[in-house]
This record gives sequence, C-alpha cells and structure tokens, in this order.
Amino acid sequence: MDGALASGPVDPGLLERLAVLEERSKPKPKSVVDRVKEWAGVATALIALLYTIPLGVWDTWVTSPEARGREALRSALIQVADLESRQAQGFAQINDHQARIIFLGAVGAQRAALLARVEPLIDGHRDSLTVPELMLLGYNLAQAGRTERAIGIFEATARAATAQGSPLPMRAEVDRQLAMLHSNLVDGPNIAAVRMHYARNLAALLVSTGPLVQQQAAVSALEWAFVEKFAPQGNWACGTILQAWALRVLTVLAPAVPQAASLLEMAEERFSQLIRPATLPPVCPDGVIPPAMVRA
Repeated sequence: MDGALASGPVDPGLLERLAVLEERSKPKPKSVVDRVKEWAGVATALIALLYTIPLGVWDTWVTSPEARGREALRSALIQVADLESRQAQGFAQINDHQARIIFLGAVGAQRAALLARVEPLIDGHRDSLTVPELMLLGYNLAQAGRTERAIGIFEATARAATAQGSPLPMRAEVDRQLAMLHSNLVDGPNIAAVRMHYARNLAALLVSTGPLVQQQAAVSALEWAFVEKFAPQGNWACGTILQAWALRVLTVLAPAVPQAASLLEMAEERFSQLIRPATLPPVCPDGVIPPAMVRA
C-alpha cells in the first residue's frame, strides 16, 4: 500500500500544508529579549540556590576573618548588655539576701564566660568599636574583676571619644570610670590617677547647670571624697571639701529631683561610718580640687 502511495499522484494541497507545517516547526533565531529571559530564569535559580547555602558556609567563603572577628566581638557585647538588663530586672525581684548573692554569682559566671570567649579578639578589633561599645566592654571587664584590662580599654575609649568628638557627658563618664578603677587596684589606690580623672570629670560636668548633670557631678564628688577619706594615700581635708560641696548640691536639688534626696540620705549614712584618723593633714593642697568647688 505504501508503494502505491509513493508512485501515485500527489495532492498539491497536501504538499502545501506540509510546507507550512515545516516552516512553523523550524527553530527561529533567538532575539536578545529571548536570551535575556532564558538567563533571567537561570539567574533566579542560582539566587535561590545561594540562599539555601548555610550562612556560616557563606561567611567562610565571602567574609574576611577580620570582619568575622569584629562581628563576634560585637555579638558578645550585645549578649553582655542583655545579661546586664536581665540582672537588673532579676535582682529587683529577689528579696532574700542569700538568693541575691547566688543570683549575682550566676550572672557573674555568665559574664566571665562571654568575655573569655572573645578575649583573644579584643586587642585586634577594639579600634573598630564605637565609644559606647568600648565603654560597655570596659565596664564588664571591671565587673569581672579584670581591673588592669579594664583600665586599658577605658584609656582607649578616652582617646576614641576625643578623636570622634563624643558628647562632653560621655567623655566625663569615661574619666569617672577610670577614677574608680584606679581607686580599686590590688596594691591600693593610685591617688594621683584618681585625682586627675575625677578632676577632669568634674571640670567637664560643671560647665552645665542642668539638674541631672549637677546631680552626676555631686555623685562624682562623693565618690572622690570617699577615696580621699578612706585610702591611706588620701587627704581627709580634700575629702571634707568634696563631701561638703556635694551635699550642698544635693540639698538644693532634692525638692525638684527625687533621686537627689535618696542620694543625700545615702551619702550622709555612708560617710558617718568612716573613722576619722588620729592625725590629719592640715589643709588640702592647692590644685587638687577644681577651684570652683573650693570657692563654693
């Protein structure tokens, strides 16, 4: 039957329809738009694939070790800040004294573990931290008993705060932290460093007349006064001047600033517990206390 068909006459209409079908089924040259569409599909598939790569693997391929170290240090600081917040909330909810001690010990252990994990990263990446981040790091090192290490961090913070033009109250607080650290050294207070940093702190704060800044200045003066009166290297006369100035400031602020009244009561109770030494230096040396506080 096939042979008969092949040798018989062919319908011209059939040949025309076959030619049209061949023309329609022949591959057309791809336009630029067609090729872009194809590549878009491939790109979408590649993007989907990349998003399925675990983040840690992507970081290993793309992120530099320096950036990973910096972010690890910042991550630890965020965790420490969260720990501080939870400590404040938890401590306020505990009334039993022994339970508070246990709670603070547990928080301290967590803090020490976090800091130990990033200890090797601090020197290599601290210059990339912001001033608030450096302050948080220094504060927590101090809380963990790493006084010398904390002093180094706060000294770096002071340089960064000056270079970056940080607000005056922030720079004042850095000096306050350094003063407290130098008053808490294993071998006893470094009284020269304590005086230098508290004097800088107060000189900065006394520029402002705002009540909250004045209250902060009074707190610094009370801390400094306590060191002068308590430490063997201190000067009781200097401490007395500082204490009197701070109490006058808090007395003025107390009617308008509720916390000032609490600070005033606490300060009077704390200083009443100090034992006056048998021999006292006759006067406070010139230049130790800011002149504005001596004249007040």
